[in-house]
Amino acid sequence: MSLKKDLELFDGKHISMLERIAEHYRPSSARIAELLELAGAPNPRMQQAATWILKRWLETGTSLSDEHIKGLTRVLSKIHHWEAMLHICQMLSHLAIPRSCKKKIESFLLARLTEENKFVRAWAYNGLYELVKQLGDTGQVMPLLMKGMNDEAASVRARVKNILEAIDTKRHRARHDQ
Repeated sequence: MSLKKDLELFDGKHISMLERIAEHYRPSSARIAELLELAGAPNPRMQQAATWILKRWLETGTSLSDEHIKGLTRVLSKIHHWEAMLHICQMLSHLAIPRSCKKKIESFLLARLTEENKFVRAWAYNGLYELVKQLGDTGQVMPLLMKGMNDEAASVRARVKNILEAIDTKRHRARHDQ
């Protein structure tokens, strides 16, 4: 079997299957590139499965090269499955985002702030925070975070509150270190 064939068997529900696939295949540059390509496939379950595997690999210490991250930005506009969007937002804390990718990732995240799914919205705010931490604020993130505190979903407000606390802690440390 191939990675693609194995992912095609995913039923969209049983993550244990994806866990086995993630364990079976060793991360490599070629496999990461293949998963990035599959993440942009029109099949929603394939998007879900490919991004889940990528996220798992990142969580367990795999890193993506700048070229891989650029490859990710090329498929962002093709991703329509809510869980695939969520996975991408969750991956950002594990990536060293090249400055050249900032605009595309930022656009992806800004579009996710209006998603129907509350978890996608919550993690999109987190993704914007990751961009700010790594590449600096464009001036629009703080107003967006404040707006997020008015979201009707408690999960979104909780995520935004954690982000604001992290920002405040970082500012406090910076003042203290001076």
